[in-house]
Amino acid sequence: MRKGRGTSVAGADITPLHTGTIALSDLQETLELLDSGKSTHAKVLVDPRT
Repeated sequence: MRKGRGTSVAGADITPLHTGTIALSDLQETLELLDSGKSTHAKVLVDPRT
């Protein structure tokens, strides 16, 4: 999982909310990790290109 890095959506800086970017293929594993309560991530973005 990549760390957030100055990401913007429609011109709004979402850096404070974005804690990582994942590949679409990692979605299920990431959701399970987030659900377990053992993740340090608050919000991740899914990059559908990877």
